[in-house]
Formats: sequence, C-alpha cells, structure tokens
Amino acid sequence: MSGYLSGLMGFDPGRGLYLDIGNSRITIAEPGADSSLNAVDEPSSQAAHTELPADTADSADTADNAHHKYTKNSDDSSHSASSTAVPKHWTILESIPVSSPISQSAAKLVRLLQNQPPDRLIIASTVRRDIEHELSASLPDRIHWIGRTSFRSFIATYETPDTLGLDRILTAWGAWLQYRQSAVIIDCGTACTIDAVVATTPDSPTSSGHKPTSSEHQPTSSEYQPITNSATFAGGVIMPGIHTLHEALRNATPELPGVPLSIPQTFPGKSTQSCLEWGINGLFTDGVLAHIQRYRSWLGDIPVLLTGGDAELLSNWLSGFGVMGLITDPYLIYKGMSQLPEHL
Repeated sequence: MSGYLSGLMGFDPGRGLYLDIGNSRITIAEPGADSSLNAVDEPSSQAAHTELPADTADSADTADNAHHKYTKNSDDSSHSASSTAVPKHWTILESIPVSSPISQSAAKLVRLLQNQPPDRLIIASTVRRDIEHELSASLPDRIHWIGRTSFRSFIATYETPDTLGLDRILTAWGAWLQYRQSAVIIDCGTACTIDAVVATTPDSPTSSGHKPTSSEHQPTSSEYQPITNSATFAGGVIMPGIHTLHEALRNATPELPGVPLSIPQTFPGKSTQSCLEWGINGLFTDGVLAHIQRYRSWLGDIPVLLTGGDAELLSNWLSGFGVMGLITDPYLIYKGMSQLPEHL
C-alpha cells in the first residue's frame, strides 16, 4: 500500500484535494500546477450554433483540441461579460485500490493527509461509509462532502433521484460546466453509463425523454445545440463495461480462449478468436453506438464526451465505426466537483 501514496507528497495544499471514493478505487486529484482557468463565457440569446468540422471524421479529439469547437471564444463580443471558471488541467495524484480490510487503506490515507493536510478536501462518495467515517473523524474542519442535494434542479426530471449515482451526476455536471451545451456523456468503467445533458433554451428539446422510432432521424452538423446558461440531467443508460463482459463470458465458458481488446478488420469472424472479438467487443461497441444514435435522433448531432478508464479504447473503436464528434476528457468528474450549482 505504501507505494500508492507517494504521489501525494509535495502537492500544493492551497489548491485543495478532490477525492472520488468508489466501490473499487479511491482516486485523488488536484487542479494541475500549471492549470489555467478555462473561462466559459455566458452567451447572448442570439449565440450561433456550433458546427462540427469535417476533419473529425477520422479521429477522436482530446478535450484541449476540441474544446474550441463546442464553446465560443471568450473574446466573442456576442457574449456577456460574466463567466464560470473551471480548472482545465488536473493532476491525478493517486488511484488507490480499495481492498480488504478497508480499515488499512483508510488508515494509511488518513495518516498521509494528516501529515500534509490540504486547505480543503472535497469528497464525493455514495458507497464507502467506512472510509467517510475515517476521514470525517480525522479532518473534520477541512472536508466538504458533496451530495445530491446540491443538484436538485439539475436532476429534477430523474424519477428516482435517491438512487442516482453521484458519479453520474458529477460527470454530467462537469460536462455541462466545460462545454455549456447538450452532450452525450459516456463513463467507461466496470459499468458503462451513457447519459445526456440537455441545454435548456426556449426552443430546445424537452429533457423529459424521447420515444425511439423505427426510423431514427440522422442529424447533420448544423444541428448542434446552442451554448446556453442552464441544463438538465436527462437520464441515460447503465450497461456492463467491456471488462465486465469479458469476465462474465470467461467465468461462464472457461474452455473458450482469451479475447484481446480489439475488433477485427473484416466481418464476419473467420476464427474462434475473431468471432469472440466481434461477439464481445463488437457487441459492446454496437450497443454504445445504438444509444448515441438514439440521443442524436432526439437532440441533434451533439458531441459525445468519453471519460473513465476505458475512454480511449472506446473512442478508438467508435472512430473506427465512423462516429464523429468524440471528445475524450478524463477529468469530467473533478470539473463537476470544482464548481457546485449553488456557487454559480
């Protein structure tokens, strides 16, 4: 365990630490030492639609390269003067596996934080009450716990808000703070969530949902939602992540060969391995693609933001299937933690 904590040595306590406490990992981040504040200007009511350039057809974008395609330049005179500042660059200091007994992991984390206490410790957790207790007892005056109550308006259309994962809320909220328009947000982990944020404008689609039809509309690049000042979490999809699918088949059929994380160049598969690649990796990618198409038939050709441990992998697969408008942004959850609704 000692090796996992070395990355926290020398962090800037004045910048604060952000902890994402999940079922299997505790991830600790801070705004990067060279982080510029990415000011997203509030638009006027006449803000133009943002179009996806044609050169994105063959490759996915990083957040830095693609951000200007989806937000107006801060010098644009059509925007008002006020803005929301979100740290653009982040440093992941530690990614600590949560193991048993959990008390050992929590105790070592607490000792390190006590030796070098941050000015602020912003924590998002919905599942690890044991770790929460250890941290609360050790640094009670420095911790700010993030909960669903801060996002009542943002998740108002979700029918079961008490069961909505805080990670989904924060990732969607971070996407909204960064890009300020409707978007699909895909968080690729043990489970893969495919959610949407709907920008609320007088003429925007309702966030209450969309009834799929047999002939889905294929939007064009001119149909991007305008940048606006408010948004709603529209709900989404929870499906198994790619590694979960691999593990499930391996456990059920141990006699089958291992399956690499790749998709064959030709269809159908001509070997047992290539058949398995299509059956697992192709199935996963096709499932994600189908949901992207459902969202775009409802909301127009909105950008697709990918985050989580398998974001780059999925981005490559989707790009190979011709999906445009992909942005990989590994820091969405921390961006969501950095600016809560009541502070705007």
